Amino acid sequence: MRAGMAVEVVTARSAIHLDFSPTRRNSGPTGAIPLTMRRTLHRVTALFAAALLAAPVYAMPRALSAQSAGQDMKSAGHDTKDAAKDAGKGVKKGTTKSWHATKKGTKTAYHKTRSTTKGAVNGAKAGAKQPQ
Repeated sequence: MRAGMAVEVVTARSAIHLDFSPTRRNSGPTGAIPLTMRRTLHRVTALFAAALLAAPVYAMPRALSAQSAGQDMKSAGHDTKDAAKDAGKGVKKGTTKSWHATKKGTKTAYHKTRSTTKGAVNGAKAGAKQPQ
């Protein structure tokens, strides 16, 4: 299309007018930025400014609630105690699981050995009775 052409697209529900004519940058008080884009730009700028102004408000409670050295030591002691409890529980769980697995494996080996031994004894008795 050539510059300066206008196209009108008509559908069943609406009509759209597209203007491809060149605009000058400084034409009028608003320049080449349409009104809807300026409103959106103002809204985005206002939202960004509000976020920047609210950021220090959220950072203030941390600065005001600084703990003393004594409270820090108490917190560290409680954290260490909790970590030791968690480690102890993990060791207990691992030990219990391995003990159960060992017990199960021992029982399985006992039963297999017992049936094999019975078969060997019965086979030896039968073999002893029959001379070769």
